[in-house]
Amino acid sequence: MKVCPRCKVKQAVSGFQKNATSPDGLQYHCRACRKSIDARPEKRKADRQRYHANTDGYRNQHYRRSYGITLPEYDALLKRQRGRCAICRNLCKSGKRLAVDHNHTTGRVRGLLCGRCNPLLGYAADDVNMLREAIKYLRRHAG
Repeated sequence: MKVCPRCKVKQAVSGFQKNATSPDGLQYHCRACRKSIDARPEKRKADRQRYHANTDGYRNQHYRRSYGITLPEYDALLKRQRGRCAICRNLCKSGKRLAVDHNHTTGRVRGLLCGRCNPLLGYAADDVNMLREAIKYLRRHAG
C-alpha cells in the first residue's frame, strides 16, 4: 500500500506506475493524479520548452561522447558538405539531421550521411570487398 501525496488516498501499489529512479520503484503520484498532472496544457508547454531549450546541449553531449566531436565541429562538417550526404550528395529528403559516419575500429569521423546511405555502410559492415561485389552484381544485372 502507498499514499498518493496529491490526493492523499491510500492505494495498492498496482495504482502507481513504475519508476526505476524513485526509492520504492514507483511513481510518486497515483495513476489518476499523474494523468491529470500530465494533461495540464501549461505543464506540457513547459516540458516542451525545456526540452527544446536544451536540445543543442544534448546533441553536443551526444556527439562528444559518441564520436569525439562537438556540435560546432558537426556544424562545420555539415557546412563543408553543403548540407548534403557524403555518399549520394543529396539533401536529406526526410528533413532529419545527417548521421555521423565513423570508423568503428578507430572511431575517426569520416563524414555525414543521410538516412539511406548510413545503413548501407552499416549492413555492409564497412567491408570494401562486400561493396565491390555489390557493385559488380548491380553492373551485371543493370537494365
